[in-house]
Amino acid sequence: MAIVLTKKKLEPAAYEEPDVSAFAALIDKVGQLQAEAEKTLARIKLEQDRLKPYKQALAELQAKIDALDLGPDAIGEELGFDFKVEVGKKGSARRVTDLKKVRELMGDELFYACATVTLKDLDNYLTGPQREQVLVTDRTSRAVKVVKRG
Repeated sequence: MAIVLTKKKLEPAAYEEPDVSAFAALIDKVGQLQAEAEKTLARIKLEQDRLKPYKQALAELQAKIDALDLGPDAIGEELGFDFKVEVGKKGSARRVTDLKKVRELMGDELFYACATVTLKDLDNYLTGPQREQVLVTDRTSRAVKVVKRG
């Protein structure tokens, strides 16, 4: 008895798109938004650069106004050729004059809860070995740069 083998046609497996991870989708989202964001940041920088002459002139005007011989509550007006400036009362600024007295009044626990010492202060007033006793350096986020593939 003879055995006859017949060829069986195999259907090719349907191609399935690989699952794109949420991480890959986020990378693509940032990449797609990046070009427009870079244009916007460039426009903002340009506008900030355009503001520099105004800010410098305003600071110069403020210095001249501060030098005027006016009482703190006096108001006034100064004329330019095309514009005028209206000068208001001086503002108020408060500052602590006796930090030891503040600590005494608040008590140590509340005082130390509220007290602020900046890293710049520590860098300026403590030596390296002293800073090592009170500071810890942690690692921060990684730098990220999204670039077009291919």
